[in-house]
Amino acid sequence: AVLREQLGDLPAAGKGAPARPWYTVPDHDEILVSQVTDPEITNTLVTVMHKADAVESPKTGGYEQFLVGQLAFLVLTERLGLRSTDPGSPFLGAGASPGGLGHGRESHLLQAAVKPGRLEEGLDELLMARRSLKVHGVTDEERDRAVRSLATNMEAYYAERDKTDTTTHADELQRNFLEDEPVPGIPYEYALSRTMLPTIDTARVNAYLASDVFYPATGRVVQVLAPEGTSLPDDETLRAMVVAADTATPPAPEGEAASLPLVPEPPAPGSVTVTDRDEALGTTTLSLSNGITVVVRPTELQADNIVLSGFKKGGSAALPSELYLSGLVATDVAQASGLQGMSVADLARQLIGRAVDADVSIEGWNEVFFGNSTRAEWPTMLELLHARVTRARFDQAVFDEMMAARRDQVRLSLTSPEARLHARWQALVWDGHPHFVPWTEADLDGITLASVERAWALATADLSDTVLFVVGNLTPDEAVEALAQWVATLPATAADPGIVSTTDDARRVAGPVSEVLVDPGAVQATVRVLFHAPAEDGQTERMVLNGMGSLLEARLHEELREELGGTYGVSVSETIERNPVQEAVVTIEFSCDPARVDELLTAMDAVIEEIRTEVWPDAVMGSFREKNLRERQSSVQSNFWWAGAMAGHWRRGEAPTEILAFDESNAQVRAERIRDVAEALLVDAHRIQLVQTPLDPAAE
Repeated sequence: AVLREQLGDLPAAGKGAPARPWYTVPDHDEILVSQVTDPEITNTLVTVMHKADAVESPKTGGYEQFLVGQLAFLVLTERLGLRSTDPGSPFLGAGASPGGLGHGRESHLLQAAVKPGRLEEGLDELLMARRSLKVHGVTDEERDRAVRSLATNMEAYYAERDKTDTTTHADELQRNFLEDEPVPGIPYEYALSRTMLPTIDTARVNAYLASDVFYPATGRVVQVLAPEGTSLPDDETLRAMVVAADTATPPAPEGEAASLPLVPEPPAPGSVTVTDRDEALGTTTLSLSNGITVVVRPTELQADNIVLSGFKKGGSAALPSELYLSGLVATDVAQASGLQGMSVADLARQLIGRAVDADVSIEGWNEVFFGNSTRAEWPTMLELLHARVTRARFDQAVFDEMMAARRDQVRLSLTSPEARLHARWQALVWDGHPHFVPWTEADLDGITLASVERAWALATADLSDTVLFVVGNLTPDEAVEALAQWVATLPATAADPGIVSTTDDARRVAGPVSEVLVDPGAVQATVRVLFHAPAEDGQTERMVLNGMGSLLEARLHEELREELGGTYGVSVSETIERNPVQEAVVTIEFSCDPARVDELLTAMDAVIEEIRTEVWPDAVMGSFREKNLRERQSSVQSNFWWAGAMAGHWRRGEAPTEILAFDESNAQVRAERIRDVAEALLVDAHRIQLVQTPLDPAAE
């Protein structure tokens, strides 16, 4: 009825209407090259695209060809991804994928972000990876992992079929109408994949790889995007590399090492005790023998999904001052090094095609734990988490490459107006506190592999006060065995006593503070203003503060952009921070013509005063409350949201049941409360302001 009402009056095409033209993507024999540099690009990106004919309609024969192609691209992406983990690789990241061009054509893509100065080496490795598959094919092990990965994806696709967003279905129907893409339906496609995937053997995949269908030798395009100032090869050099790769004979891939267990010698299980049940929230609290607390909330939000989120207070701020920076580096080094006795590539091979992940990271004021898996992989998720903590590996080559990259970043930051603004802003706000200013080469000199390992050992030596939240298709009884084996056995031995953090004394500078940073390299002026003041922190307080920030941003947009035409946009961010002290923090930023800074600051101050003193109509507040409600209705459908929300409330010392009081908190987003918060916070005594400009006001 709605469709008839809205669209029924549109005239039909009629019998005499001309046929709709059918345009296709043209082929070409020559290799097209495009190289572009841009000051806003931070890494060099190279893409090789081969234009190809799309797979025929996926009835039985066409669908089998489609699956074969998917397996081939999965193997190529695996090889490039594993190569990217090697410290000696030219890649920051690399992969391969098919893409739609429309009207019977598709693209076969090779893509990589390459390290500085290694564009040609990176392009050559991309081309050789593709060529190696054509010449040598895939191994049985690679085929098995690709089948497992594709089958896992199809299982998840089928399991979530009743919860798939309607836009996905609408897009599929649109492609059916415009491009004749079949719509067999999820159950049919799932059943077909289950029947066909086991029958596609290694020889079938290799036959596809050797054919002209996979990365055809026509319709090729090489595109390079690089930071401004990058030295690029000429176009003919890149064309010659592509042509040479067509006949190259790369070496066959080396054999794979046998898979090793994540934890070769499992510890004796600990014990798990039920200590509390919250009927309102639907949670069960478990106490483990090593002091760790686990809160389990069973849900059926996703068909087969378990999410773990957790924290332990401490982080790099709890380390000795000389290890503070080492603690912030430790997570990156550990994640890129793999596990003891297992490189990151070996670990990745074990996990490819398995719906499981787990990690731990040292952050500023917390150790943070994360996990995600299906029901079947729940024990593996916890075993991996245990291994990440107790069997972390710190590889010298990985460390050396990371530190070299950080040194390059430090040097490059000296040439960037944005980096100079950030450096001065941090020093101004935090009064030069060493833990909050950008790193220098001298800072990097103080970080060694030994100091990184020492920081990790201290941060993970005693996890007895860790709290983990588990949400998904798992009951507390089903969770107990794996928790006893892998979480109750995490270390609970006290770390070195007497550690005193020197980060706790950090404070944002008291206002009013205002400074002009004259930077001849800046193209335009940038204005950044921060207000900060002590504040209560609770769900209601955060929602009221968010409402004030939304109102402030909307009014500044109206005045500075729409009314005065002085800027492309204004950003306002607001939060209540707990560390190093509890404060409400509001930051305003915009860029403009240097000659208009004073004018726009005056207009900004007028808007701020308006927010501080006026009571806005309830219709405006109602729009904020309605937006909050829509976001909430979407969020609560996710296991990730529940795990993160419960962890957040617990970390802030709030009762997790406050999550259920959303309606009451949202009702407090009222004009009077927003005015009261603004009146107390948005004052000069709490204001820090920095203007970066290429013009020297003193010279005017």
